[in-house]
Amino acid sequence: MAGNFWVFVFFILSGFVLPLSWFRTRKPESITGAVFRRYIRLMIPYFITISFYYFVAKMDLTWRKKSLAAVKKKSYL
Repeated sequence: MAGNFWVFVFFILSGFVLPLSWFRTRKPESITGAVFRRYIRLMIPYFITISFYYFVAKMDLTWRKKSLAAVKKKSYL
């Protein structure tokens, strides 16, 4: 329960702190630069996590054998 409160505080503070450079300079580069830096910073851990999962599933290192084959056979239509 305490974790939810601090996540809420983090988002409120981020909403105030992140656009400060734009309010100070009024240059669009401050927004685009921050967006690209944030995208790269967030996508690197995401890519590493997905790659690790794919490696574990491909090598059948889970407690459930044939885990990647089970995922591939699913159809959502």
